[in-house]
Amino acid sequence: MIFRNIFDGGVRDHAVMTFTDVATPGEIRRVSNDDWQINACPHHGPSLTVAPNGIYHVAWYTNGKMRKGLFYAHSRDEGRTFSAPMPLGQPGRNPTRPYVLAGPTGTVMVWKEFDGEKTSVQMTISRDDGETWSSPKTISSTTDTSDHPLLVSNGRQAYLSWMTKADGYRLTAIEDQP
Repeated sequence: MIFRNIFDGGVRDHAVMTFTDVATPGEIRRVSNDDWQINACPHHGPSLTVAPNGIYHVAWYTNGKMRKGLFYAHSRDEGRTFSAPMPLGQPGRNPTRPYVLAGPTGTVMVWKEFDGEKTSVQMTISRDDGETWSSPKTISSTTDTSDHPLLVSNGRQAYLSWMTKADGYRLTAIEDQP
């Protein structure tokens, strides 16, 4: 699981933990050193998916001293170490609410951005275990309020699950399948 942990000094950075079984938590392993010190709950959770080959893919928001915005990293050693954080989205468009989902042939990631008039869901895909990613592209948008984008799968097809006030619920097949 991934969560925002409170580290020494009140730093609220993300960590992962793998359970040995239902009742036995493992070691807390830090995802990144963002140094976000805030005496509150940011209410902006991270996303984790574990690929069929065991690679952890994580995406998160931070407003830390070390970095600000949305980021992605991966771990090839069960969360002991993570790749350098990769920024997501356009900072001037308030990127928010990342979600990542791995499948048998790749990993897809989505997040929201607001350009001043409309909110869009951006998507990128990796076919090499998170080493490289496609250029982000808009896969849905709305000019009204919206929920957070989620990715779901039936094991064969990935979908964007998104609720908007103006357009209602949308379940959109991801065309460029991971």
